Amino acid sequence: MADLGLEHHAVVTVRDTEGRVLAVRFLPGAKDSRLRKRYLEKVVNLQKQTRVIPEGETFARDLWEKITNFNDYLAHWVSRQIVDFAALHGAKIIVFENLRNFRPEKGTRSHRLNQKLGYWLRRGRIVRYTEYKALHAGVLVVRVSPANTSRRCPLCGELSIERYTPGRENGNKLARCTACGKVKDVSADFLATENIFDRFLCVYAS
Repeated sequence: MADLGLEHHAVVTVRDTEGRVLAVRFLPGAKDSRLRKRYLEKVVNLQKQTRVIPEGETFARDLWEKITNFNDYLAHWVSRQIVDFAALHGAKIIVFENLRNFRPEKGTRSHRLNQKLGYWLRRGRIVRYTEYKALHAGVLVVRVSPANTSRRCPLCGELSIERYTPGRENGNKLARCTACGKVKDVSADFLATENIFDRFLCVYAS
């Protein structure tokens, strides 16, 4: 199961048919997100100076080229880590959320640009690159519905998961269930892999 998360490039788990976790790998993304943000801030600052609204990659071409190359490198690296981890542990299927229709939320211009680039990198290229790398490794890639995978408690089934980061007002690092209370202080991205696994069983093992 591979969750392309908010706090990590990906959290990957290997599970047996009973859902028991056999191996976990976290691919942290905070450092790369900060570097991408600096590039995007340069675009925004240039926009403020010139009062030109960026359209695609024709505005600030050199900066957009750096962002494009950086994102492409990361997508190849993350997809390689996912496929190698699956092969190392004998996994035959990699499961992603189907986020083809995902769209960034509205916000400030710089925030919207960052979300757009994050979506394009994590949800687009990483999955596509994983698919063709997995094909050569003899591993199947499937997608399942992303509906409520970050909100549903895998123990009680309620849409009661709250995401938070200790010491921060608006954080997403950890998760807890406000209904049953049995899930608490768990990596929110890891928790999503639980629901991705359950969704996979419902769709492909029923």
